Amino acid sequence: LQLALDRIDRARDDPWWFGQLSNARGNLACLRAVLDRCDPNVRGPFGRTILHDVAADWCSSEDRTGPATMLLDAGAKLDARDDLLKSTPLGWACRWGCLELVKLYLSRGADAIEADAEPWARPRAWAEKMKRAEVLAVLREHEHS
Repeated sequence: LQLALDRIDRARDDPWWFGQLSNARGNLACLRAVLDRCDPNVRGPFGRTILHDVAADWCSSEDRTGPATMLLDAGAKLDARDDLLKSTPLGWACRWGCLELVKLYLSRGADAIEADAEPWARPRAWAEKMKRAEVLAVLREHEHS
């Protein structure tokens, strides 16, 4: 991978990188190599970032928190809203019931309330709609802190 990356001449914010991040997120060494070359906030289809997609993956908790932590350490933004669900990565984590990501995103400064979001797109609304009781409990703790 590194040999190929060394020959790629694209801007850090080129949307092309979204696909490379997507392909690499299952392997932390590959993800690190790609993140060294691109902006972790590049947008993909429907305005998603890779931090959004981590919540939608069908993988184990460990497989989610590793890439999410690496993306956050590289500067991934927690306030980015996608164009389809109008939600942040926290909203996506609440929608899909990714308790470990909800905790991680909140510990890294995600806004539990998101008063500026459409009411139906707020983290709490997703957790309620999808009946995610454990996620709701964590959100409630952070709404009052």
